[in-house]
Amino acid sequence: MPAVKDVRIGHCWTGQMGFTFDKLPHIGERDGVLYAMGYCGTGLPMSTWLGHKLALRVLGDKNGATGLDGRAFPTRPFYTGNPWFLPLIVQWYGHKDRRDLKRARKAAP
Repeated sequence: MPAVKDVRIGHCWTGQMGFTFDKLPHIGERDGVLYAMGYCGTGLPMSTWLGHKLALRVLGDKNGATGLDGRAFPTRPFYTGNPWFLPLIVQWYGHKDRRDLKRARKAAP
């Protein structure tokens, strides 16, 4: 982006993002608790919409139904709810980020 080539980055947003294994949001009820979760990178628009749908359910409105209702949460082999593999993945991507930054600094004029 040539228009911002001289602009220095002062701040950046960081955060952790949760993804479901099927990469789809889930909405439903378990043990009397309504939930909407797993927005997979679409948190702002999807959480607003699903929150509205949950509110309609609380009010007993049939328009609270969605195509995402009550879907099962898929899993993966060797995953028991404890993400033991995440430190390894974070380390790997940290390595890739440092490598790419080093390459970018070498390529900079």
